[in-house]
Amino acid sequence: MNLEMVFSAPAMLRFQRTNVEISFPEAARRRAEMLRAYLQEVKARCSEVVGFPFGISMLYNAYTEPSSGQMIRDSDFGFDYLYADSGGLQAVTQNIKVDDAFKHNIYREQAKTDFAFCFDEIPCRDMERASRSANGGKLYFPDEARACAIKTAHNINEQIETIRAINDHTKVFYIVQGNTIDDMVEWVKAGWDIVQHKERIAGFALADTCMGNDVLESIDMLIAYAKIAEMTGNRYNRLHLLGVGSASRLSPAINFIKSGIINKDTIVSFDSSS
Repeated sequence: MNLEMVFSAPAMLRFQRTNVEISFPEAARRRAEMLRAYLQEVKARCSEVVGFPFGISMLYNAYTEPSSGQMIRDSDFGFDYLYADSGGLQAVTQNIKVDDAFKHNIYREQAKTDFAFCFDEIPCRDMERASRSANGGKLYFPDEARACAIKTAHNINEQIETIRAINDHTKVFYIVQGNTIDDMVEWVKAGWDIVQHKERIAGFALADTCMGNDVLESIDMLIAYAKIAEMTGNRYNRLHLLGVGSASRLSPAINFIKSGIINKDTIVSFDSSS
């Protein structure tokens, strides 16, 4: 197996182009060299500790951080891959209308990366406007799940069509929502036949938005993924755990692969800002 940390906080690494970066290109070049050497050391040490390949990639928000993406592309910092989030959550939080024009602008930005997350329609509402990780005030609406899954599949089609017109390499992560294992399996069943150009799917990104964010939820997500992988013919070797970063929540993934529940060739990625 491979484990890949997808660092999701470009601002914490000051990945915004500033006048200093423009005025002192030599200093910027040295900074990139230092970060590249540091990343290589971290990957080597982590691989040694966990006993299998460990990668580090970067994720930026295609809506709020396009300049960060440009800076990462312009400088060889040594990340394995570049991911782009859709920014849908941030747009909704800011009361921005997420219409077709908005989405297509995001898709064009995401086409500059290796992997892109889709716009997922979430059958869950935050009644308290708490942080993304807080679950106490969230309500799940099971009657809306199928419609949301179908709409997500259509979003993926539009995303892939836009990206295909630009390049032949960017792949899309199919985000899976649900409150239970069965919910997640049914989510993919509802949308899978709708999705065209399945060769442009990178894999599945399982979200805990509708279920919770502790170890038991991680186990449920992994069981759901094993069922989804079998259902889709084990065609994809990438599993992304959205918003999962703690060792306690990642350890079940390692055990699932070692025990053979999940294919040993699976690349498990997770995004974390810490």
